[in-house]
Amino acid sequence: MPSEKQFAVCLDNTDYTAALEVRKIYQVLPDETANLRRYVRIIDESGEDYLYPSRMFLRVKFRPEANAALVKVLRFEKRKRTKNTKEPEQDRRMASASKRPKRKLRTT
Repeated sequence: MPSEKQFAVCLDNTDYTAALEVRKIYQVLPDETANLRRYVRIIDESGEDYLYPSRMFLRVKFRPEANAALVKVLRFEKRKRTKNTKEPEQDRRMASASKRPKRKLRTT
């Protein structure tokens, strides 16, 4: 039988504001070495898994049917994010380029 999915709620995103949102539920991946060092492996906003200090999260348990629903929702959010995300720098350059007036060429 596959292991039950684990989840945690983010309580503190200090130093990780781009990767974590406070009060959001994240999927936890099993990592015994990280647990021994008081870290937790989280699938964050980037859709990748990273180690974060355990003190930043509160582990939560749900009924099996809720677990399945959460996994579907989190996967959908990941797909949606990767589909709709562009590099912020690229977006800014494109926006600023479209607002710039066209330069007139000098004729001598």
